[in-house]
Amino acid sequence: MHPYTNYFTVSAVKAIQLDKIIRKGHVFETQLLYLFIAIGLGFLVGNFVITFIDTSMQLSNLF
Repeated sequence: MHPYTNYFTVSAVKAIQLDKIIRKGHVFETQLLYLFIAIGLGFLVGNFVITFIDTSMQLSNLF
């Protein structure tokens, strides 16, 4: 699940324009920040989806 969410978040993070926020000439730092944001966001989204599926499967036990 996490590789799929990381792929989607990398494509979504590309839309963020951090170049306007970070000083010019810091290309490596900007790319590293993009990478960390994409990995972190992909991890959080993946955990959310897994928890959501697990919780929805456990709801059937209540009724």
